[in-house]
Amino acid sequence: MREREIILMLVTLLLLTPSITLAETRTEETDIVYPEDVGGGPGDIVLIAYNLPECLGSNWGHAQIYLGNYSINDGDNTGDGNFADADRHKVVETTFYSGNWGLFRKFRYYWIAFRVIMGWGIGSCAIEFLKKLQQCTYSGEERKWGGVEINSLHERLIGKGGKIWGYCYGRVNMSKVGQSIGKNISEKDELSLRKAAMDYAIQRANKIWPRLGYTEEVPEKQSSRPFDYLSPWYYDSKQMDEFTVEQVNQNHSLAKTPDYGYYCSELVWAAWMHAGKEILGKPIDLDGDNTTKAVLPRDIYESDLVDWYHIHTKWVI
Repeated sequence: MREREIILMLVTLLLLTPSITLAETRTEETDIVYPEDVGGGPGDIVLIAYNLPECLGSNWGHAQIYLGNYSINDGDNTGDGNFADADRHKVVETTFYSGNWGLFRKFRYYWIAFRVIMGWGIGSCAIEFLKKLQQCTYSGEERKWGGVEINSLHERLIGKGGKIWGYCYGRVNMSKVGQSIGKNISEKDELSLRKAAMDYAIQRANKIWPRLGYTEEVPEKQSSRPFDYLSPWYYDSKQMDEFTVEQVNQNHSLAKTPDYGYYCSELVWAAWMHAGKEILGKPIDLDGDNTTKAVLPRDIYESDLVDWYHIHTKWVI
């Protein structure tokens, strides 16, 4: 009986969870509070809840890095890296697109994720299913299977019918970071850390990386870094790579590892790990849950190093 109730609940969540699209909505931009409106800015963290149970329970389902008006090189590597001269309210994120999957594939993926989160484990058929998804995303077609992208925060917060999802904004607490590594963090250091985190993620969103397949070789296709379906649900892992495009082009085996792809919260975690190593000589670990090796959005929400300064946990239509 309990298993039947759980399945019914999962089906309900599946039907409530939106397929990610870039369709226009009727919601006004002024209906959303942006980080700058509440004292935030570029480099902050955005978490989103795509259904009401998540929203009320603060079990966030998606993570992004807020770019705001930070230069994203205007798409052609000519930007100057200043906090200006780019579109407002941009985010860099790793996302996947399930809109064309069909109900069974969509249900199966969310059921696998649900089993892992509940600690029930997954079987060999589920692992093969995830490997097939990994092969698809590592082969290209990011708008079908997913990858690292730069998108509009406004579009990501809006569901079908103009619904505003639950969301929250967080800022890495530099005082706590300094205490954890035994060093005072200056304003200059903070600015450098924010830039380093954003640049790390933006570089992986640039369409300069070869996608060659995961389990099978495919013709090379230039794109952003792929979505990683295996690490959070099968490998229980998170990785921070420091590959350059030149290294990957010289050694294609690098493009066939879990390190090459990212899931949403892993990209946020890795960007700040890299920023800490580059600017402070020590990583900044935003994983607030040491019971698992993967890092989910809720683990970042539990991090002692992040202050959540705005939380919107109501659906607004």
